[in-house]
Amino acid sequence: MICPLAPAHITAFVAFHIYALLLLIDIRLAPLPLVLFILCCLIAPVLTRIGFYLPIISRGSRSIPSVALTFDDGPDPEVTPRLLKLLASHAVPATFFVTGIRAERFPELIREILASGHTIGNHSYNHSPFLMLKGKQVLESEVITAQQTLQRFGITPLAFRPPVGITSPHLWRILLQQGMHCINFSCRAFDRGNRRIARLAEKMLAKVRPGDILLLHDITPPAGDVQQLMQEFDQLITGLKHKQLAIVPLAKLIAREVMQVDDSLSGPNPAATFYNDLAATYDHEQFNSGVSLSRKKEWELFLARLPVLFSGTNRILEIGAGTGIFTLEIARHCKEVLATDISRNMLDILDQKAAAAGLDNIRPTLVDIESC
Repeated sequence: MICPLAPAHITAFVAFHIYALLLLIDIRLAPLPLVLFILCCLIAPVLTRIGFYLPIISRGSRSIPSVALTFDDGPDPEVTPRLLKLLASHAVPATFFVTGIRAERFPELIREILASGHTIGNHSYNHSPFLMLKGKQVLESEVITAQQTLQRFGITPLAFRPPVGITSPHLWRILLQQGMHCINFSCRAFDRGNRRIARLAEKMLAKVRPGDILLLHDITPPAGDVQQLMQEFDQLITGLKHKQLAIVPLAKLIAREVMQVDDSLSGPNPAATFYNDLAATYDHEQFNSGVSLSRKKEWELFLARLPVLFSGTNRILEIGAGTGIFTLEIARHCKEVLATDISRNMLDILDQKAAAAGLDNIRPTLVDIESC
């Protein structure tokens, strides 16, 4: 699979060009951009909200007064059942980023999380804090093995949270191949995996903001004080409500699916997942980003030639209709358009556009590329 360019690639490109230029100006300064690039490569992965090697989702929109709860490293036989009861008593949802090894060890807890209406994300198989320092094959095995473990429960996680939030140059390609995206967090109490739970709620409530993804852990504190941990969780949830911050599903907060229910165990198609995730912002990206110049020119050429391309009696098959950037105009110049795409989300947007435009001759059709 071709991996799109990340900021790391662009930074490297700029650094090497500045290096070449400085060789002609002052050779003593030439190494400076390369040194700065290496420093970025070393520092950026541990900055959990900086998407240097790959896109990282760390929060939702600040304009909506809501947050999402996420719990890492479980499930845990002491904490998770009590946490699920607490969440149920408050009627709030959460996402559990579980490890594959614990999912295998406590399958009944995975089933209980799902039965309670919560979502599950992939948090690697063994949760090694140094996972991103290991080779590509090890990282790939950790992601895929955890994914296969969780698929046995009839689900396919679409969200991956790297252990301790650290990323690597290899991660994006692996996630793209699995149809996944990377989700970190924007608010935490630095509890060190429940090693420091005193005043946990107070610390988080002091800095939480609308749109935050809260990082918590559903594992037994080393001191064994599960009751205190539950009290902190309860105070946090109550405090969020007092701040008039609604606790919503993570998928709603970030406008991207976190988990797919899939009894077939085959999992989502990576290409379909990729375009589903782009759907909500696709039109804006095409006409209000770096690609807008070429897209606008293409649009002008298309409109100029449209009257001679189609007659009112044509039936048109459009392959890759997407969100219907071209479909609506085609539909105005022909009898019927069969608009096909692999992305359900994009076709839904197309359907909404057609209804708003009063066009009833567009037939959005989902294509299953596995059967092609």
